[in-house]
Amino acid sequence: MNNISAKEYAASNLAPSIFYKKEVESKIFALIDCNNFYVSCERLFRPDLNNKPIIVLSNNDGCIVSRSNEAKSLGLPMGGPLFKYKNIIKNNNVNIFSSNYKLYSDISYRVMNSLRSFCPDIEIYSIDEAFLRLDKMSICNINNFANNIYSKVSKWTGIPISIGLAPTKTLSKIANNIAKTRSEFLGVCNLSDIKNIDAIFKNMKVSEIWGVAKKTEAKLNSINIFTIYDFKNSNQKLIRKILGVVGERIFLELNGVSCLDIQEVSVRKHISYSRSFGEKQTKFEEISQAIANHTSCACAKLRRQKTVAKGIIVYIATSPYSQKENYSNSYSIALDNPSSNSAEFIKKAQECLKKIFRHGYSYHKSGIVLFDISEENILQESFLESKIDDERNKKLMKIIDDSNYKSKSQILFFASQGIQRKWQTKKDLCSPCYTRWEELATVK
Repeated sequence: MNNISAKEYAASNLAPSIFYKKEVESKIFALIDCNNFYVSCERLFRPDLNNKPIIVLSNNDGCIVSRSNEAKSLGLPMGGPLFKYKNIIKNNNVNIFSSNYKLYSDISYRVMNSLRSFCPDIEIYSIDEAFLRLDKMSICNINNFANNIYSKVSKWTGIPISIGLAPTKTLSKIANNIAKTRSEFLGVCNLSDIKNIDAIFKNMKVSEIWGVAKKTEAKLNSINIFTIYDFKNSNQKLIRKILGVVGERIFLELNGVSCLDIQEVSVRKHISYSRSFGEKQTKFEEISQAIANHTSCACAKLRRQKTVAKGIIVYIATSPYSQKENYSNSYSIALDNPSSNSAEFIKKAQECLKKIFRHGYSYHKSGIVLFDISEENILQESFLESKIDDERNKKLMKIIDDSNYKSKSQILFFASQGIQRKWQTKKDLCSPCYTRWEELATVK
C-alpha cells in the first residue's frame, strides 16, 4: 500500500483507466458503524433488555431487520419472515419490536452530530454509518484518536459502535467488519497495523466486500475468486473485463489506491419510497392518499439534499402470494422542468395512479420513484415559468420543511395525503418514541 504517483502507476502493467487525480494521496478513512442499531436504540431506554434476545421487524411486522447478538446465536436470520420462526421466538422468550423510525432517526441524528464534533469531514452513508476522512486533521496518534471517538460516542449517546481505519473507503468497510466480529480488536481496527492481513483476507468471503452483491459474487466465483485475498491478488484487466469500471475501482481500493472520496451530499440517480399497506386496499381514495404521502416524503428528501428531479414513476401491486388473480402496473410522467415542489409532483403522481388503478383488486403495496435527479444549483431557468411563482413555491416548501423539522413530525401536509390514513403499515409492537415530549419515559 505504498504511495505512488499517477505517472508511476500508469507506467506499471496494472495501469487503471479510471484515474482522475494527479497523484495518489496518503489518505486515512474511518468508517463508524452503530452495532445492531435498531436493537441498540430499543435497549437505550430499556436497560432491562440488555443481554436478552431482541429482534426488530420490517414494515407490517413481516420480516426480521435487526437482531441482537443473542438473537443471532439462536439462528434467527436477517430478513427472515417472522411466521417461520415463531417457535424459536416463543421457546426462547425473544423480545419483538415493530420498527420505530422516529426514534431511530432521532438517535441517529445524535450519533452523527457527535461524530461531526470530532471531524467535520464527514459523509453520512446511512442511518447508522458514516465515513470520516482523518488525514486532513492534525492528529498525533490516529489509534488514540479513534479510541477516543469510540468511548465518547458510546458514552454520549449510549449506542455501541465499531470503527474501521484504512487508506481507502472499501478497506475501511472491511476493517469495520473485523472490528465488529473479532473481540481482540475491542471495537477499533486499524488495517495498517495488521502485519499479516492476507491471512485474515483468506478467511473472508468475497461477498464481505462493499459493493459485491450476489450476482457479482457469482461472477467472481466462476473465475475462482472466492475470498477477499483472491480478489485483491487477481488480474486487474480480467476484473475490468468481467465487472467493468466499478469492479476495477473495487480492485484498486482493495490494493490501497483510493478512488472514492468523502461526499458531503451523495446525489442519487433516483429516490424511491414505498410501503406495504397495513390492510389490503381496494379503494382509489385510500391508495391515492398513500401515493401522495410517498411523493411528499420523497420531495422533502430532494430538498434536503438540494436536488431536483425530472419525473416520477408510480406503481401499485397486489400480493404475489394471493390465491386470486395478481395485478401490478406502473406509469411514469416527466416534467417540463426539473423540480422539488411537492405540490407539482403530487399532481403528477395522481395522474399516474389514474392510468394504472383497476377496480376489483385488493392492493398490497404502492410506491413512487423520482428519477433523473440533479443538483438544483446547475438547473437551467425556464423562460415559460414565472420567477415570482417559482420563488413563492420555494418559500412555501421551506415553511413546510422547517415546521416539520422543528416538530419532528408532519404537522403541515397536503390535504391529498389524508388524515385518518387507514392504509398505514402495521406497527402493533412499536415502542414509545422516548426522545419526544409526548412520549417521554415515565416513572411509576
